[in-house]
Amino acid sequence: MREAFSDGAPEVDLARIINFDSFRAYKWLITIAEPNQTLYGFLRDNGVDLNHVINLLEGAIALCEWSIGNGPKEECIGLAVMEKDGVTPLDAVLFSMREPSRFETMLGLGAVLGGGEIKNPATYWAHQPCRLLRTPLAWLREGIAACAVILDPLRAKPILDWAPGNLAAMDEAHADALVEMGIVDPKRLVVPVVRRAA
Repeated sequence: MREAFSDGAPEVDLARIINFDSFRAYKWLITIAEPNQTLYGFLRDNGVDLNHVINLLEGAIALCEWSIGNGPKEECIGLAVMEKDGVTPLDAVLFSMREPSRFETMLGLGAVLGGGEIKNPATYWAHQPCRLLRTPLAWLREGIAACAVILDPLRAKPILDWAPGNLAAMDEAHADALVEMGIVDPKRLVVPVVRRAA
């Protein structure tokens, strides 16, 4: 190992650091993931193509009780948050079934749900932007491909900065919120045009 710092400290290969808590969270999620009619009914009722998302998530989706933001325990849906490589577990995100806009990560490590889609050049085929969604439920509803959800704005900024194409907000209010957080360059952010009936 070569010395990279002037103080003589050895260089650390960050690619070789393994966070065992990430693997434990993934193992927990896979262990509790089982066929569940409550989970499936909720997802179907919210426009999610079950076969598609379960296949893409390789079964890493589960119904569980969780306390979001130190609130009371409630029924939540847990999803694996993977590294940009799409293979290495990083964290788990849990969202409320009662109020899907409420969500949090288990370990505080996950920055983006669908981070691999932001880095994937195929997402931007034919100059299409990567769609940034507001919630994990919206991510499931949209089919996971070519979209992502910001879980931790501070940690997400470097990932968004390296996106090889434009990013799309859901609407003007969402775009304003992303720009105000300082995580997206306004020059790279597009907003869909909403056509109003005459």
